[in-house]
Order: sequence, then structure tokens, then C-alpha cells
Amino acid sequence: MRITGRIPKEVPILLIGSDLDGKVFSEPTNTVLLSLHGAGIVSHHELSPEQELILRCPDRNSETAVRIVGEMGSSNGIHTYGLAFVDPNLNFWSVEFPPLSRAAVLTMPLPPVQEPDAPRKERRQHPRAKVNYTALVRHPERGDDIVLCEDMSRGGLRFKSKKSYYKRSLIEIAVPYVVGQISIFIPAQIISVVELPEEKLFRCGVAFLQPAKRLNQF
Repeated sequence: MRITGRIPKEVPILLIGSDLDGKVFSEPTNTVLLSLHGAGIVSHHELSPEQELILRCPDRNSETAVRIVGEMGSSNGIHTYGLAFVDPNLNFWSVEFPPLSRAAVLTMPLPPVQEPDAPRKERRQHPRAKVNYTALVRHPERGDDIVLCEDMSRGGLRFKSKKSYYKRSLIEIAVPYVVGQISIFIPAQIISVVELPEEKLFRCGVAFLQPAKRLNQF
């Protein structure tokens, strides 16, 4: 579970892997954020969550395996991804990170978002994929909540929870979540809440926040 903050910092890196079409690439790019357990990076390639790549720092002649946590946003063909080190005990950056502050989550401005349950399919920017794994939702007042994800896209996800959340609540979410393993949290926002009386649960739609809004949170 993440207990340290993140540092906005551009570090030249080489990203090595394959895109969604299976084409192998070696891309010189850079980080936008550093954390103890990963980084935020930019890439011209479309990548998928849980995909593993190699991150190399030419200046330090070091490399490590990373996995895609999720896409934080895209603009003009440039994608911003959150990465996590495959080795959770690795101190790859050799940087002292500040303690995690939740105050910023409460004060972060609310970006415009799209309702995930909008009836018109053409409004959906990213296609959904059915999933069946758990996530950890962190709310500054309600604490941690282990939830079951129903579907996920590059722009967000839906989950079921015993807790009721207010629309437009700001949260952090780690997905997928495995007990005992390091969790990488992504800032997000609750944008729909539907009560399911027969199941005694609530279905919540979540939008991942855009990189410009996330810069101090990743």
C-alpha cells in the first residue's frame, strides 16, 4: 500500500515493449512523475493495463521491468500511463519521496467528466471490457474499501460496494488489488451511483482524472 507521495519530474527513459498490435518498439521518452513504486510516463504507443515492459534509464545505465497500471489520459496521440515496478521492493529512482498527503485529494479541482451510464453509446470515448477482479478504493473520509469491478475502460470503471458514495467524490483507486502486494493508486472521481436494493449494494461509475488534474496526485 502506497505510503509515500509523488514527485513531478522529467527523467529521460527508454521504453521497450510491444503495442496493442504486437509490434515491438523501443521508444525514447520521459517520465512526468516519479514515485517509490513506479512512475508516470508519456508514450506515442497504445498500451493495455497489466502489460509488462522494460524501462531503461540511459543516463544511469540501469533498467527494470514495469507493468502498466492504467492510462491516465491522452492528447494529440500522446498517452500518459501510470507504471508500477514488477519488483515492489525496488528503489529504482534512488530518491527520497515525501510522505503521502490526503489533503490534496480534498482540495483538487473537479474536472468536467462524462457519465459512464449515458444512454447514447456514441458518447463513450473508450470501449469497456468485462472484468472480474477486486479494487481498493481509498476515500479521505470513508477510508479503504475493497470492491468488485464489473467492467473497465481506459477512461474509467464500474464497481460494486456495500458503501454509498456521493457523486463527484474524489477518490484514489488501486486496480487490480491483491492483498499483501504493493498497491499503486490512481486519482479518480465517482460520477454515478446506483443503488441495487436486491443485492444490498451500490454500483458506482468512476472516471480516471486527466493528467493535468492528476499531476500532484500520481
